Amino acid sequence: MTSRGFNVYGTGDTCENFDCTVVVDLRDSLGRNAHAVAQGLKVKKRMGRLPIKKDLLPKVEVKIDSSRFIDVLVILGEDYRIFFPTVAPVY
Repeated sequence: MTSRGFNVYGTGDTCENFDCTVVVDLRDSLGRNAHAVAQGLKVKKRMGRLPIKKDLLPKVEVKIDSSRFIDVLVILGEDYRIFFPTVAPVY
């Protein structure tokens, strides 16, 4: 995330498994923060070498939580390699 221009204030694990990557907006009820992060993670969809018009974006949700000091929470799902192809899986 930092290599894409975002500040990262912490990382953690969850006991839950998520099928898809989710960007959760914790501050803006319209989800503008989460949409900005999702755009930063956007991946061009391709068929072989040819780009397809539709881009791949993580799912965006809004769950206002004013007790947190962050704007957006990124939850990596089973599809994380789509958005972070150079990250090796940890077993």
